[in-house]
Amino acid sequence: MGEPTRAYRGLVTAMNTQDVNAVAALLAADVNYREIALAWDMHNRAEYRRRAAAWFDNIESRFEIRESFESGNRGCSRWSFAGRVKSPVPGLIGTDAVGRKFRLDGVSTYAVDQRGLLIEVWDFWNLTTLLDQVTAADAPATDPLSEPK
Repeated sequence: MGEPTRAYRGLVTAMNTQDVNAVAALLAADVNYREIALAWDMHNRAEYRRRAAAWFDNIESRFEIRESFESGNRGCSRWSFAGRVKSPVPGLIGTDAVGRKFRLDGVSTYAVDQRGLLIEVWDFWNLTTLLDQVTAADAPATDPLSEPK
């Protein structure tokens, strides 16, 4: 495993603690972090902290990396993301979704700088998949953290 994958695995491990400062410590000060599904375009640690703190406050989640590839200082990982809505996410997820579970898959591309900090991260996943699961009248009753069938 090279430096890009090691750095991204560290990021996922920190995200699973839901400690925004632990995650931010792995990002370069001038990181370009794009969360495509949520239309977030963050250009430094402070922007990341602000957005991620609001997400972590409302969504309990866990990421699992399924596979990774890298070339030079760049990498790509396919992952699964599962969890539960703890409280409404203003403008996105309402009170009716509280307690609902979800599971989805995504892909991230990333790059590291000379110090091994993530200088660029682009996350791709389908917001509609999340919303369908947490707003459906028959939201998943199974454990969303289990392997897909």
